[in-house]
Amino acid sequence: MITGADGQDGAYMAQLLSTKKVKIFCAVRSLNSAFTRLSKLGIENKVNIIEGNLLEKNTIDSIFKQIGKIDTIYNFAAISFVPSSFNSPSLTFETNTLPIIQFLEKIRLHSPNTKFYQASTSEMYGNTNSSKSKNENSTMNPVSPYGISKLASHNLIKVYRDSYKIFACSGILFNHESPLRGDNFVTKKIVKSVVRYMYNLNRDDKLGNIFAKRDWGYAPDYMDAIYKIMNQKKPDDYVIATGKTCSIKDFASYCLRYLKIKHKWVKKNNNYQCIDLKNNKIIFYSNHYQNIRPNELHTLIGNSYKASKNLKWKPKTSLNDMIKIMIDEELKSI
Repeated sequence: MITGADGQDGAYMAQLLSTKKVKIFCAVRSLNSAFTRLSKLGIENKVNIIEGNLLEKNTIDSIFKQIGKIDTIYNFAAISFVPSSFNSPSLTFETNTLPIIQFLEKIRLHSPNTKFYQASTSEMYGNTNSSKSKNENSTMNPVSPYGISKLASHNLIKVYRDSYKIFACSGILFNHESPLRGDNFVTKKIVKSVVRYMYNLNRDDKLGNIFAKRDWGYAPDYMDAIYKIMNQKKPDDYVIATGKTCSIKDFASYCLRYLKIKHKWVKKNNNYQCIDLKNNKIIFYSNHYQNIRPNELHTLIGNSYKASKNLKWKPKTSLNDMIKIMIDEELKSI
């Protein structure tokens, strides 16, 4: 069973599992959802959709009754857009923690052979030793309500695994992107904006902290890692990352170079502009005091040595190749 199946990760996990000899149930909040990501991948007829709001009482009991035996649960359901967590901290914490407790209790009491995967995040590390790569044992000090909620659930996984011998795992995934990424995430926002700029269409040209650095990988590669995590003999937590960082500024420049748009970045006071050298038009505008998180996370880089050693996993798709995939897909929508 996959929760959050209409999100980026849930859809790609469903795609991966559709190649295996398993029956897939996708739990979604509403059957009125468009399921655009599952449809885009061409797998909407290969999964069984079930409805359930995980914040409502008895939903998890109802899901188990509908499905019967559940071998593995992949939990991707969450409020995952970090800026939103500052606007709705209580809802974020409740959404990202309460269902995990309920799932773990259900497994402990009634379904001890069910495996459980929790989608943890690099946001749990915060700015602790930001220049150093993070592994499974690095200090975690989140700087957002989202990161705090995810760390709480991450710790619950450890407690239930150690206390009750449940097969429960966390994948500490660093940033991972794809054409299925939501428009509010900065990578998709940039890709969409540069493509629309080419065609002189309305677009969002405002960026926040262009010097923030992230470890960006390709989402389908990371779903492969998750599948490997859940098919090990022993449950454990793993960092999944590329081990390389890229700033938002450089990400935008890579996109522009792929589209052969010559440009330069110009600083005016605390503001930055990306200028098209051909016509002097502003491609992107960054205001140092706008679109910035209340508590900014500056640099994240992961160390996935443990995954490389135990899972025999390494990312297959480079950052430039991922950008090409995202831009080529975006061009199809114009």
